[in-house]
Amino acid sequence: MLILPYSDDWQPLRGEFDVIKKASRKKGLSKWEKAGIPFIILIVAWVVYSVAHPSISIQPQTTTSTSIQSASQQLGYKTISVSDANALIQSSPNLLVVDVRTPQEYAQGHLKGAINIPLSDLPLQIGGLDQSRPILVYCQTGVRSAQAATMLVNASFTQVYDMEGGLTAWINAGYPTVTS
Repeated sequence: MLILPYSDDWQPLRGEFDVIKKASRKKGLSKWEKAGIPFIILIVAWVVYSVAHPSISIQPQTTTSTSIQSASQQLGYKTISVSDANALIQSSPNLLVVDVRTPQEYAQGHLKGAINIPLSDLPLQIGGLDQSRPILVYCQTGVRSAQAATMLVNASFTQVYDMEGGLTAWINAGYPTVTS
């Protein structure tokens, strides 16, 4: 029997523990279970062993632009570069550009033709947006716009674009902003 501390927080991890348990049976985990040693002790022991033996380690996952784009496409929207966003703005007269930053941030500079719907207000104003129009969302760095893109997709918008890097990347690429 696998002994785990009881907590509702452990429930999402139970499947992962079961996978580790099954994979580890061949390596003697069942002896630990029979002895009644909590599974968490095995994890701590493995971490200590890994520190003492650095050749055995877990390599960190790195996030690349391609993996961000793949993840966003799975969520139903497309993350695009500032150069692709600029091209989309130039080629799509029906495009709705939405700045999800605060009104104060918007007043300091925004994309020409963009409307300001702060992320906190988007759930209240989403019903007033035309679902048939393509929508480009952006914020300062790309975090809030990704949340906005998810909200739009969840509200059945089908042509949603998130500008990667936000206004910071736009400005760094040399594209213009307006204050009026």
